[in-house]
Amino acid sequence: IQSLFQLDATNTTNNTGVTTFGAPVTLAIVVPPNTLSLAGGSLANVQVFRFNETTRVWTQVACTAGAGGLSCSTTGFSIWALTSLVRN
Repeated sequence: IQSLFQLDATNTTNNTGVTTFGAPVTLAIVVPPNTLSLAGGSLANVQVFRFNETTRVWTQVACTAGAGGLSCSTTGFSIWALTSLVRN
């Protein structure tokens, strides 16, 4: 794992945390230079995983490479990880 990050959302009506959504949301993830370097300079070699708090399992998230980053669709927020397919 090269990068871990937490995504949080808050319902501003009642100030409660939101962890799931009724419809998928799209995230634009800028891949840090060190992670991109470890991936051989290719976004195609970067994988994104989301930690499922209920099952306690990391699940790969389908993403597409775009200009300078990844576009990923999800129905929930949690702890996320960026990994590289390339081993140095």
